[in-house]
Amino acid sequence: MPILSARDIIKIAQCLDQANTLIATAREILSNSTQEPETAREPEPIEPEPVEEIEQEMTNELEPAGMTPENETEEIEPEPVQTKEVSCQELVKDTGFYASFDNWKTLYNALKFTMQAINKRSTLPITCNVCMVGRLDKVTFTTTDLEVGIELTIQSDSSACQGIITLASGPLCEMLKAIKPASIIIKSSSETSASVILDGEEQILPAIAGEEFPFPSINQNTWDKVFSLDSGELKELQTITAPAVLPFASTDRNARPELAGILTIVGESNIFLISTDGSRLAHAVQSASEIRKPGEYLIPTHTLKILQSAKSEVLDVFTEGERIYFQGDNFTIVSRLIQSRFPNWKVVIPKLEDVKYEFALSTESMSRALACLKPATKDNKRIECELFVDGITLKAGNADSGIISQHLLSKIQVATLPEDPIIFGINHAFLSDVIASAPCNGTIRMQYTGDMRPVLFKAPGDDTVDGYYSIVMPLRDR
Repeated sequence: MPILSARDIIKIAQCLDQANTLIATAREILSNSTQEPETAREPEPIEPEPVEEIEQEMTNELEPAGMTPENETEEIEPEPVQTKEVSCQELVKDTGFYASFDNWKTLYNALKFTMQAINKRSTLPITCNVCMVGRLDKVTFTTTDLEVGIELTIQSDSSACQGIITLASGPLCEMLKAIKPASIIIKSSSETSASVILDGEEQILPAIAGEEFPFPSINQNTWDKVFSLDSGELKELQTITAPAVLPFASTDRNARPELAGILTIVGESNIFLISTDGSRLAHAVQSASEIRKPGEYLIPTHTLKILQSAKSEVLDVFTEGERIYFQGDNFTIVSRLIQSRFPNWKVVIPKLEDVKYEFALSTESMSRALACLKPATKDNKRIECELFVDGITLKAGNADSGIISQHLLSKIQVATLPEDPIIFGINHAFLSDVIASAPCNGTIRMQYTGDMRPVLFKAPGDDTVDGYYSIVMPLRDR
């Protein structure tokens, strides 16, 4: 006989109690009967159901099929589990985490790429961690600073990956780079720590339960496709277009939000990127293999910087409300769009007829000259530009600390200079950014449009308003 639980015994007692109550009632009716004793018919006693039968009945109800007393030691074969692809949010559950890797560089690169969405100044500890989700033979890494989020999936060398955990990616990256292990195992059965085994040696890292991680919203069913870039166009964006505009956006935390973004104008056949910090401006053009939804989007500079390190054969760009999504072969980047209005940048672009003097300058010679002037600009970023018939002279410093002068030869391109040289001040750092970021193949054109008017820099042979150019406002006289 199987051992009965407390609940089973209570049910049996209740049944017996009901039976005894019925018997007592019948006897009372019999004793109060007014009929003669010899003619009175004694009612048949109601006997309770045997305890053994009640036990057997309850055992059959409570025990699962195949666990009768005769075969209770037999093992039950589990039904086959149906698996399906689920999102990180759907996979959050109370299970331990396990994942293994045989290539430390793959894991290291995944961590370094996703770390770009971590804000080290965040007051929420969990947003300083990377969330790792194991699914069969894949591991998904997710990070977010609540404005930008990255989700990246890589292959594991094991098909037993499972669970979810968040941990600090910085210390793990340092260990991987220092040890360069051939075997990595990350596992955890606790919500507060994770075990990292590198070539058999165990390290313990603090962790936070993955259920608390604020996963970025990623739902492809509601996305609108804007454009696509192939691998060549993505490389153009990373090495030419983005570097040409990123230095000109504001990095001041107190600046207006729109100055910390890149205005992206998606046209019918090309994409134009414009940035400004209020004192300078850059304009660049980007080719695209497919354009679905022309429009204007103000993308945070931080998001564009993350894209510079992305690797993919195809980059698809989508929007949904106030968000923009960049989807590659194994990653998705989600970012909020800046909703502020971008300045009216077109009004500051000089017209072709406004150009008074133009010089064709070697970017290599300019870079060397600016490097020589840099020590004299520690206290004052201003340098003097003097325009001559045979070129320009750059000066920095003062009479007390000494003046450094560099003359750059150039053939004047437009009009004739007056007898007295034209002198104007310009920010040394701004001019350095122009020379360093300009996609001009060794030569850049500098166009002077007048006193306290914008100084325009262009690529050789390009006088259109749709190509590359940058503008720097001159400094007022001291």
